[in-house]
Amino acid sequence: MMLCELVSVADSLFFIFLAYFVGELNSLYEVILSLNDSEIVKTDSCRFLRYIYISHKNVLLNLRILQTIYWQLNLQFIATNFVYVCLLLMMVRFYDSSLTSFMAFVAGTTQLFVLCFFGQIIRNRTEAIGEALYNTRWYEMQLKEQTALLIMMAASQKPIGLSAGGIMNLSFNTFANILRTAFTYGAFLYTVIE
Repeated sequence: MMLCELVSVADSLFFIFLAYFVGELNSLYEVILSLNDSEIVKTDSCRFLRYIYISHKNVLLNLRILQTIYWQLNLQFIATNFVYVCLLLMMVRFYDSSLTSFMAFVAGTTQLFVLCFFGQIIRNRTEAIGEALYNTRWYEMQLKEQTALLIMMAASQKPIGLSAGGIMNLSFNTFANILRTAFTYGAFLYTVIE
């Protein structure tokens, strides 16, 4: 029971960090959208660009730190969840499937889905920053500000998301591939053992 509580607290803390980054990226996106106003671009674009640059740099740095901390844990989680789903599928086929095994399967896949969901959201938000920078009224800015905007756009070309061991990025596509592969290996194990 204490292990379940520890895992729940650790997951909650991780998801709170991810929600914080999503909020930071959303607020940065809103600030960038204010550069679509011609009056702001003509009068205050330098101050806005400085704020956007510093905030964007800090968010990306903190995201990379989080990614460095959790990249091994994410890989271990995906690997164990993959084995877990395979074994549960095999158990369900050989034994009478109980409600407990079904609930364990739902809990494991839900946890994997939430992790991949947050990875996809963070990746989408970092991509949206680059698109929002491009969609500003950059053509009304001074040449120095256009150069700064171009540098920020270049920095946001590579979206950052969650990764698992540097092998795969966590996204909806990753979630679907993991489940499809787990079902395939589960069926293979069932036919080999039977």
